[in-house]
Amino acid sequence: MKPALPALDFEGAKQFYVDLGFVLKSSGASKAEFQVGRFSFVLLNLSNKSEVHGVFMQLEVEDANAWWAERNAFETIKSKYPGIHVTPPLKLGSTRVINLRDPSGNMWHIFDKHPIRA
Repeated sequence: MKPALPALDFEGAKQFYVDLGFVLKSSGASKAEFQVGRFSFVLLNLSNKSEVHGVFMQLEVEDANAWWAERNAFETIKSKYPGIHVTPPLKLGSTRVINLRDPSGNMWHIFDKHPIRA
């Protein structure tokens, strides 16, 4: 299974994911495939806003704090992409969670693979 995310501004969305450190594996006029670790997804070029409905994705990482630190340019990314929302890792129960909304309104829940120790 490979999830697909809609993008209103296809070129801008592709650059957003590259800026976040996702690897662009292939790209054409209608779709692009990205990879992060073992996980991959397809970004779809949908220019009609009525076709775009926000999607909720979950990405499990070894360490949410390390994932955040590797992308220490979040302030630059937030200024470059005004519609996004991102939180630094928040402790939620026994895990840390990063919440991210991309320029098309898709939500990401990025969290620790293993419970953190108290």
